[in-house]
Formats: sequence, structure tokens, C-alpha cells
Amino acid sequence: VSVEPTAHPTTSLPTASPIVPMRGNIIVTLRNTPERLMTDREIEKFLEITTDFLIRHTDSSMIIDGIDFWHQELIHIEGTLNSTILEEDSTSIVDSEHDQSEHETSPSMVSRGTREKSNKVKKQPELPQIPATEVTLILRVTHSNLPLNLIGKMASVAIEEKQIELLALLNEQSAFYTYFKFTDGLESKM
Repeated sequence: VSVEPTAHPTTSLPTASPIVPMRGNIIVTLRNTPERLMTDREIEKFLEITTDFLIRHTDSSMIIDGIDFWHQELIHIEGTLNSTILEEDSTSIVDSEHDQSEHETSPSMVSRGTREKSNKVKKQPELPQIPATEVTLILRVTHSNLPLNLIGKMASVAIEEKQIELLALLNEQSAFYTYFKFTDGLESKM
């Protein structure tokens, strides 16, 4: 029994296989931010700048399809101090002066008072707490030469190594997005 050919194939046309992106997570900490969370417009600009930056600096090892915003949290971290402060212990200086006035002044006593004064320990004062924002991002990667567990690490390393460039890109936007105006540091981790 023969069957006549049909005008249209009975099977559907081949379809492109769906691309399921790999995902990697990173947490970026912006230092010295306003004590508020980013607005939707600021998040959008941050994602745009970070996506372009990571595409440029990770293109040899992975192809980033996009970055999704997951979460942000306002935190406080230790600031930096440019100089150390000498702690003056006034009681030992007064005691050595008091000892010298009550008793006959001897060279050993004078040198002891001087020694006590010069042996003051420099103590690191408490560092000030400054506001910062932790932003959790999800990277969508369509292709990578790296194992799946290293995708976030690669992005994190790119941010750490090129921190000054990314910081400059964010600071350039400070006229329109004041959130980034005083941002003075970035940290990234998986």
C-alpha cells in the first residue's frame, strides 16, 4: 500500500534549543554611601555600569548575558584613619614630676621621668563607622570556560582588580545619581 506524499510535513519545523544561562552570585559592597537604600533608577544605573564593566573585563573567560538585582542592605563598616593618635597618660607624667619635686632630683629620676614619657604606647583609636550598601547580584552567563562554581569568583576578582576604574565610572554619574557621589571604595565577594 502506497501513500501519496502530503503537501506539508506532519512534523513541526526544528526549533532552536533554549539557552539556559548559568548563574553566579556576587555581593558588592559600596563604601561611604548615603544612609538610605538605592532607588529604582539608581539600581538600574548601577546594574548598567556593572554589566558593561564585567562584560569588558571577563569576556575572555565568560559571556555575560546580563545581571539581575537580588537584594540590597544598608550596613556600617569600619572607616579608615590617616594617622595614629598618641595616648597621653597624664597620671604617670604627674607622678614622675611629683616624685621629682618631693625628693632631691637625681639624674636617674630625671631620666626615669623622661623614659616614662617616651615609652607611651601608640594605640590605634577606634575607627569610625561609615555607611555602606551591600548589593547582591545574580550574573546570567551564557557561556563560560570556567567551572560553574568559579563564575561568581571571576566576576568578584575582576571588580577587586579594577576597583578604581569601576569606582570612577560610578562617580562620573554623581551629577545625576547623587547616591554615588561620595562612594570611595568597592569590595566584592562571592
